[in-house]
Amino acid sequence: MFRVVCRRLWVNRRCQAGINCRFEVTQRFFTSEDSPIEAEGYRDLQVLTRHQKQQYERLGYLVVPDVFSKDHIEQMRKDSRKLKQTNHLFVLDRQHTENKPILLRLRCISNHSKIFLDTICDAKLVEITSDLIGPSVRYINQEKVNLKPPESSTSVIRWHQDWAFFPYTNDSLVTVCIAIDDSTKENGCLQVIPRSHKGPLYSHFQDNAFISAITDPALDSNSAVHVEVPAGGVSFHHGFTVHGSSANMSRHYRRMLCFNYSSADNWPLIGVGGHEFTNHGPVDWERYCSTVVKGKPSLFPRMQALPVSIPIPFDSGYDIYEHSKSSDDGMMYVYDYKM
Repeated sequence: MFRVVCRRLWVNRRCQAGINCRFEVTQRFFTSEDSPIEAEGYRDLQVLTRHQKQQYERLGYLVVPDVFSKDHIEQMRKDSRKLKQTNHLFVLDRQHTENKPILLRLRCISNHSKIFLDTICDAKLVEITSDLIGPSVRYINQEKVNLKPPESSTSVIRWHQDWAFFPYTNDSLVTVCIAIDDSTKENGCLQVIPRSHKGPLYSHFQDNAFISAITDPALDSNSAVHVEVPAGGVSFHHGFTVHGSSANMSRHYRRMLCFNYSSADNWPLIGVGGHEFTNHGPVDWERYCSTVVKGKPSLFPRMQALPVSIPIPFDSGYDIYEHSKSSDDGMMYVYDYKM
């Protein structure tokens, strides 16, 4: 289609302006960003536009509004309020008391709610993800609802890269954040550093222990942007994209369902994680296959030459809130709030 349009334009201009204009338009045809050769990679898009995919590839993140209906989001809100306390499901704020409960996170909520499981497997969401990372898709079975309570310093999420938590054989790994409430600057929306998905992989270690946050003084966060998402919308960011979030300055919780998809030819280097909520797991083919939501798993993982790190010690887990409780919030790598 692009080739035909350009030829018609060339003919019309030639008839009206002669040979000089002919050369100019022909030259533009061969140097355009939307040339047929470059358009080849966008031919099979099912949901996203070419512009949307190009933004994701260029900046390392994308927002797609209105992926879920108001009724669907309202059911997610209702179910998130029904859950009862268990030691493994709830992550509590350090200031939590029986008289003043402060809940930070709901882990593995799809085990307890059909609407959340349906959300993870939603056909439109999976197709959008497939547009980003390829025809076969699986989810990492460790979803969580970040509740972002108001007036909680612990709900600040420090700068980090998801790739540091989940080393794989290739970088077709995307983090999905579904806004259950409007996510705004005021209530501590996601912030990302555009183009940071192009590298490097920063250190997330302190005294040779993984602490779920970037400790490298070389990190420059001055170019960070706020990623506001209306309820029902979804943000997507690359596994290498540096991101974090600030405190919630509003009066209400800001709920967001977060989890990861990977391509189904992408093998986890430290085992197949699950609802144990650890960043390692068994070498378990059946577990791996059980979370494929589109296409088929590959027996031949696609390998890329990428930097990886091993998030040890494994027995300490990797919950970013738990690490925040036990580390020094005054260190230079703690995320600094800005409006």
